[in-house]
Amino acid sequence: MLRVNDCLDYLANQESDYLFLPYQGKASNGNPLEAPYFNADGQGNTLRTYPTKIPSSEGSIGKCNGPVIPYHAYWSGPATWRVELFIKSYIHTQNVECSRFWLWVDSETNPNAADEMLKDPAFLRFIPLVKRGDVVVKAWKFPNRLRLFLDRDRVDRGLFFILPDAPQSKGESIVADHVIRTQVGEDWLVFGLATSSVLPTAISDAVRFVVLHQYGGVYLDMDGLLLRDLRPLLLSDQAGFAERWGIHFHPSRYNTQTLALRANSSLSSYLLHGGVRMGMNFHPQAIGQMVWKDGRNAPGDPPDKEGFLMLETALFDPLWGELDGFKEGPCMIPCMRHVQDVFRDEIPDEWISLPETDLRNSSQRVRTLDTFVRGAWNYHIHNQWTTKPEPSSWLAVVCAAHDQFLSGQMSNFHGEMWHGPPIQQYDQFR
Repeated sequence: MLRVNDCLDYLANQESDYLFLPYQGKASNGNPLEAPYFNADGQGNTLRTYPTKIPSSEGSIGKCNGPVIPYHAYWSGPATWRVELFIKSYIHTQNVECSRFWLWVDSETNPNAADEMLKDPAFLRFIPLVKRGDVVVKAWKFPNRLRLFLDRDRVDRGLFFILPDAPQSKGESIVADHVIRTQVGEDWLVFGLATSSVLPTAISDAVRFVVLHQYGGVYLDMDGLLLRDLRPLLLSDQAGFAERWGIHFHPSRYNTQTLALRANSSLSSYLLHGGVRMGMNFHPQAIGQMVWKDGRNAPGDPPDKEGFLMLETALFDPLWGELDGFKEGPCMIPCMRHVQDVFRDEIPDEWISLPETDLRNSSQRVRTLDTFVRGAWNYHIHNQWTTKPEPSSWLAVVCAAHDQFLSGQMSNFHGEMWHGPPIQQYDQFR
């Protein structure tokens, strides 16, 4: 969509058009035995109904009256203030009783990464959230094999051999590239030596597809800043989605900075198998070309054809239209045209897109979290890992809002107060 500001204005001011309770099929009425997420009921998906909601408290994360959705992110190396920024934005915006944040740390290059993260001075402030269950630190390593969705659609089935190989000594047959079938009829995707060819810079491209196939939920890059609760998007009938690459129109131009999939689904199996077949290439441009050529970008009737939805960039990365110069219409509010503007005290023409009446009203030109990119669910910082915010920058305003929320001084965007354990404030961005 070329008119990013118009899209944001619609998202901010016309919520009644797109946010509503379904007439039937509410998530809270679902059967946890059929949940598309790992441990959606808190009991290993063994219950037949979801429990009654219990609000969180300082010592308990409470209970969700619907599916608990995993949120995933990947990190390599010691923690920095950017890990703190992401986790605090998650706690500040998401439904904590109904969400879990899994931080996957690189254990391929450092087998002790998970233990070291839990002892990292920059991460210690989140230990109360680890103990309460909000945050889980997980060791990332490529699995040897993963079970695939049994009833895959005709596109994926078309990749299988007409005559499978004869069973091997363990009774397993090779039925497609990198796929074996066991004696009990289960299909497994075999990684084997393929993972040795993955460059360090491409590991995170693969991580998101692997963990979402295993556990379901949503994957988010750590250079994002969550601004709204993603749950309404994640509970929609079309649960598999990514975002558009910038504001390019071609239906193959996906970006997986934000990626949502059901666990062990037709779509997750197709995407995972495809990336492995392409030589462990999970770059969004490669995945997007495959999806488009195979016609998987059009939603159909699952499980035969579970489409891969493309959501507009404005929802998750409103800055991108300004960066590539293709957008039309007014600049977003606040007007930022460079990746470092969010770190700066002074931004030229910051309020240029405000209506004339608001421009004359100084109260409309105050930096608060409520006036920061209204309508977007996420703000993509675009790396900038070593850049520090200036004292009155937009990022400094965001951090102050996080600390005020987590100390019980103010509510979040949804009018909720924090009732969890005390969390240490930012240390001036180490």
